[in-house]
Amino acid sequence: MDLLQNERILAAAVARHWLEEPRLPAIRAALAALPGANAADLLCEQGIIDSDQRIALGRQETELREEVHQEPYVDRCLTEAAEQGASDLHLVPFHSPLCRSQELLRSLGTSWETLSPRQVEEMVERILPSRDRHELERRGWVSLPYGRGRPVTRLIIGREGKSYFLSFRLPSPEPIELPEIGMEEAAELAAIPSGLVVVAGGAGQGKSTLFAALARRIHRERPGRLVLLEELPEHTWKEDGRAIVRIAFSGLRADRDEVLRAAFALDPDVLLLDASVGRSALRLLVEETARTGALVMATLGRRSVAEALRDLCAELPKGANRSLLVRTLRTVLALALVPRATGKGRVAACEIFRNVPAAGVGLMKAEPGQMESVFAAGGGSHFQPIDDSLWRLFQRGLITMEAAYRRCRYRSRWVERLHAPNASSTS
Repeated sequence: MDLLQNERILAAAVARHWLEEPRLPAIRAALAALPGANAADLLCEQGIIDSDQRIALGRQETELREEVHQEPYVDRCLTEAAEQGASDLHLVPFHSPLCRSQELLRSLGTSWETLSPRQVEEMVERILPSRDRHELERRGWVSLPYGRGRPVTRLIIGREGKSYFLSFRLPSPEPIELPEIGMEEAAELAAIPSGLVVVAGGAGQGKSTLFAALARRIHRERPGRLVLLEELPEHTWKEDGRAIVRIAFSGLRADRDEVLRAAFALDPDVLLLDASVGRSALRLLVEETARTGALVMATLGRRSVAEALRDLCAELPKGANRSLLVRTLRTVLALALVPRATGKGRVAACEIFRNVPAAGVGLMKAEPGQMESVFAAGGGSHFQPIDDSLWRLFQRGLITMEAAYRRCRYRSRWVERLHAPNASSTS
């Protein structure tokens, strides 16, 4: 068994409390001395786990994919969506199949008939593994992989009222680089030595895509162990050289906080956390980042830097906890995808907060609802609002004035800038 499979097995064992973290170095040393050894077998031979636990760990790589039922109708929809260059597919009651292409949500085609609530429900019953049904009822949605290839198609099954819906995110066919997504400025994140970097943004705003590109940049340019903890392995990875440890939340049946602790137990130099862990895990994230001295990048489903900082300050109130946050936090970046002026595709706009000393002083004293004072500290040069990014994209003719204005945060300032004597645009 290869190194990456063994690392995933060890992470699962730690997350399930079958293996104590202090024993990891000795187990790794034993595996290194036994080429081809299976971590689950070794743990069982040493009496750390029993035979049932060994079987469970040995199957954890393929268990989920084997249980997801392939639906011929869905397969045909996905094939058609991929041929049309769509980024996602949606099956909802009272509509024919819908796909998103070039920012627009539209019908997959005139040949597809309208789906009834019962048809969608029957697809859910056939596709959804039995063990995920309770999670769907509890949360109202569940995320899982669909298909047996790599990268996988991410499927979200949700429930609104009495009706179900299915949303599929199609994987990118090629590895992603920062220049290709217009985010070369994010390369500075890969050079940060240690600490916490938060990447915020609403659903579908490019956080996972940015992480995939950052992982490739870090893998090429930084030594050490890189661990990518993701909801699903949905992005293509083609890279020679040292191995990257990829762990999918969907493949581990354990509490998410425990999976996060297990990822830190793998002793990463860089940990990329591209999965929903919830606001309650932010304190754990800050504490473990400070303890390990790693560079940790985590996504947070908030639309702006201010919202992300409010969550962090709310979970780490004034006092020792806030001091730890100020010492650990390096940067918060928020993404928003804006339609290109050509009408084809989207380009990323971003706002960036850098936790320089002056900002840290303000952050120590600020209440969760007082982020504007933190942004203004020390002259405000450490904070780039999204308006600045939108203005540059508008000046370069990449987006229209209307699209920029809809997404800017300080509209009165935008109007002043637009009517300034030296304002110009190629658009």
